Amino acid sequence: MFEFIKNFYNMFPDNKDLFCKPEEYRIEKLKELFGDKVNKIIDFYSKYEPDEIPLLESYVNLLGIDWIIMENTELSPGAFLSKHGFYVFATTVGGNALCINTNEANDGDASVYIADHSRFYYNDETDQAKIMGEEAWIYHELNYDSIVKFSPKIESSFFTFMEKVSRNEYADVEDYLM
Repeated sequence: MFEFIKNFYNMFPDNKDLFCKPEEYRIEKLKELFGDKVNKIIDFYSKYEPDEIPLLESYVNLLGIDWIIMENTELSPGAFLSKHGFYVFATTVGGNALCINTNEANDGDASVYIADHSRFYYNDETDQAKIMGEEAWIYHELNYDSIVKFSPKIESSFFTFMEKVSRNEYADVEDYLM
């Protein structure tokens, strides 16, 4: 068991249903979505799918597999970011996306970025994202470089992020957007 799993149970001692073991077909859907670069993260979800975890003190909402799939295939900004290797696994109280960056995958793990949902507005007709610059709305092609430029990296490791969030080491992850 990961140490941070124990931390979550200590954080919410009255809730014994924080994590569950998902059905195999749901794990297969997650593998299909994330690809094979982040096998350790997929292995984590195959044993410990977030289930009934309340909103964390850092204003993070960890998503279960069904929500991860929906966020990355149907909702904004995940449906746009996932085309470039950024996959939403959690959201904030303000609706922003916490993503793993599979382009930076290393030994089955990946870095964690935060994407401001109001910064990325996608126009299907022009295949461009409307991205808020420092002074005015400017248009950038939605690609890996523009996502990295406008989405701060929180941690170089998903597992480091999970460990820190389980110990309430982030006051508010949305502070990274300022």
